[in-house]
Amino acid sequence: MPIDHDELLRLTRRVETPFYLYDGDFLLDHYDRLRKWTDDAITYYLSLKANNNVHIARLFRERGLGVEVASLGELTLAGHAGFPPEITIFSGPGKRRKELEAAIRQNIKCIIVESLDEIRLVDDIARDLETCARIAVRINPDRTFAKSAIRMGGVPRPFGIDESMLDEVLNLIEKSRHVHFYGIHVYIGTQILDPDTIVGSVAHTVELALRLSDRHGIVCRVVNLGGGFGVPYFPAEKPLIMDELLFRINEIVREAKRGGLAGAEFIIESGRYLLAQSGIYVTKVLYNKMSKGERFLVVDGGMHHHAGATFRGRAIRNNFPLGYIHPEGACPPEEKLSIVGPLCTPDDCLGKDVSFPSLPPGSIVYVMNSGAYGLSFSPTLFLGHATPMEILKKDGKYFVIRRPGKPEDLLLHQDFAPLENL
Repeated sequence: MPIDHDELLRLTRRVETPFYLYDGDFLLDHYDRLRKWTDDAITYYLSLKANNNVHIARLFRERGLGVEVASLGELTLAGHAGFPPEITIFSGPGKRRKELEAAIRQNIKCIIVESLDEIRLVDDIARDLETCARIAVRINPDRTFAKSAIRMGGVPRPFGIDESMLDEVLNLIEKSRHVHFYGIHVYIGTQILDPDTIVGSVAHTVELALRLSDRHGIVCRVVNLGGGFGVPYFPAEKPLIMDELLFRINEIVREAKRGGLAGAEFIIESGRYLLAQSGIYVTKVLYNKMSKGERFLVVDGGMHHHAGATFRGRAIRNNFPLGYIHPEGACPPEEKLSIVGPLCTPDDCLGKDVSFPSLPPGSIVYVMNSGAYGLSFSPTLFLGHATPMEILKKDGKYFVIRRPGKPEDLLLHQDFAPLENL
């Protein structure tokens, strides 16, 4: 995302910080390049968990993407963004009955089932509703895939059904009269920057689908290849060369289409790769202070809005890419310092021991690569600070796509009522 400092400084004089700023034109150009390199047999699905702003989702809907949801809230938001049921899939290891009921009533494309118990529950609900529900089975592969920042397959995980249990799964589906097998889904992890790992997962997923066809005569209408395309956040990380990566994926898919998967739709889910580089999180320096020989810049935003950029829960203590704007346009010398937020916890750290100018109060500090897993990933109730504004820049104009919260929002949905009245 290109950042014009003069323009951003003018914006911070009109709008109270902290806020998120997204570049809609960059976002769509970024996707269009991806689409140009991708075989027509592959459909992209937006993972709403990465950013749940309805107006961001609507941009992707207008480009023809499908949507992957993982809650009743996301299912509702997807509908408001214009995604019809026939291009909506529902995943997640712990779906509640009312969520499954809503998905089945809406007749969405398919429910990604992740346990034998879930298959039984979907069958029961569909029977009660006198219908048949389409399901795709998320498979936890037997083989281990290396070099995934967050591994979600190939090891013991709550996600998916072990590949070794496929016969048991198929037997259960065959006995279940109100579910229809629609395909498979393999998702080994997120934030993958090694192309061989991604290609290996895609190849294994296609092999599984072909095996189901050859050995069991089962047709996969959908082969969900997962995704997990990573974005470099830290200095040692290198970006994926997407045209080369997609060339390899295209070859696997084309070969599969020539084989036993001629009628299948291939899906790639993405959230982080589609969104991350299109957004920044903008804060303002409140205080510049020293403590026992160390300097701290205290800013007005932090973990409550952008937990992914802080050190909370991260084993590797690296810093997201950061930028700054001095209110007078100066470039002070850099030194080692930490950039911290307003919360009462040492986890609220946006930058630890960074080489950064000792900026005065009123300066702007922004966090790059913040378009994905920003506000949607953050503990917004902690300490009761208001939620930030979200702004979309599109065609040279700025649009408020989420109004800032208010102090009284902390009281929302708090009540004192007899249980029987609920």
